Amino acid sequence: MAERLCLHDIDDTVAFCGAIVGRSGIELSHYEREDLVAHLVGEAWIISTKYDESVGVAFSAWATLTLSGAWSTGNGSGSAAPPGSSRTAAAVREAEEHLKQQREELREAVIYAHREGVPIARIAREAGLSRQYVSGIVHGR
Repeated sequence: MAERLCLHDIDDTVAFCGAIVGRSGIELSHYEREDLVAHLVGEAWIISTKYDESVGVAFSAWATLTLSGAWSTGNGSGSAAPPGSSRTAAAVREAEEHLKQQREELREAVIYAHREGVPIARIAREAGLSRQYVSGIVHGR
């Protein structure tokens, strides 16, 4: 891709999606990785059309969570996951489990910080999340 695709607060969607795949820890061939990144870029574009700023969550945060579920289930747009080997499918399942664990650890860290007296605004600012999102975690929404 020659040009950057900017979506809301994401300046380079290809790099953003590549980082999601990179953080997952899954091992893919060069071509499998490119296929997965391209799939996620397409999903990112689709979900960008459904994004609502008024919810108070940055698009990049929302996209990270949404795209992590789009890998094998197509949750972003309802489309199927990118074609690949069974090794890729197993790696995607492993990555989804890893991301699920990371989300739970984030939730636990937010709740712990709040119980220790850290204000919601500070937690949100330092974690790069919206106040509404952190408040939802704290209040069990």
